[in-house]
Amino acid sequence: MPGPGALELQENLSQENLSQVPGPIPIIFITGNPDVPTAVKAMKAGAVDFLWKPFSEEELFGAVEQALALRRASSDQGRLARRRR
Repeated sequence: MPGPGALELQENLSQENLSQVPGPIPIIFITGNPDVPTAVKAMKAGAVDFLWKPFSEEELFGAVEQALALRRASSDQGRLARRRR
């Protein structure tokens, strides 16, 4: 794909607070060309999951559910912080 690599995009998204909700944007990596160093870097940088093709629907849905749960928790923390101000 042209443009930044996946790890660079992840880093850019974490540096830019593109949302109104505090906390990182949950990211799920999906790749057909997996390598362990990239997976380790992605996970250390906060990726929710790193799926290697082929993967099952259950794996994908599980990763999405985990990402949504993390986002909800982050959103809840943000609301609590705003109320305390």
